Amino acid sequence: MNKLIISSVLLASFSTHAGVDADAVKMANNVGFTKCNTLIKSTFDNANSAKERRVNIRYFPEKSKDDIDIDMTYGSTGDTVIQSVRFSQSGGYCYASSTAIITQEGNCAGILNQDNNFKYVADSAGVLWSKNKGGVLKMYTQTGNYCTQIFLLDNKAKI
Repeated sequence: MNKLIISSVLLASFSTHAGVDADAVKMANNVGFTKCNTLIKSTFDNANSAKERRVNIRYFPEKSKDDIDIDMTYGSTGDTVIQSVRFSQSGGYCYASSTAIITQEGNCAGILNQDNNFKYVADSAGVLWSKNKGGVLKMYTQTGNYCTQIFLLDNKAKI
C-alpha cells in the first residue's frame, strides 16, 4: 500500500525550480506568485546572511498565482536550517505555514530545559512538544546523540 501511495505522489503533475543562492522572492515572481513579496522576504530574512543557501519552488502551474511552496536550506555544515513554507493568497491576505528543522548535538530534554523561550507542553510517541508565547510550536526528537528540533509557525500579512 505504501508503495502505491509513493508512486501516486511521484506521478503528480507539478513543477519545481531550484537555484543556489537564489532569491526566493524573484523565483516566486517568476512563476506568477507576485502579491506576497513582503511576507516571503520576512519569512526567509535569516537566510539572506547565510554562507550557503539553496532555494526550491514547488507549484502546480494552474495554481501558481495563488499557492506555492518554497523549500530552502541555509547555513553552513554543522549549522544548517531546513525550511519548507506553503504560501497562499486569498481574500486580501498572504498566508505562510512554515516548518523549519535544525539538528543539534545533545539530549532533547536537556536542550528543552535550557531553552527559556519554549515551555514543555506534552510528550507523545517519543517526541517532546513545546510552545512559545507567540504560539510557535517546537517538537524535539532524539536520534542517537543528536536532537532534531522541528518548528511549526503560521503567519499572515495584508496584501
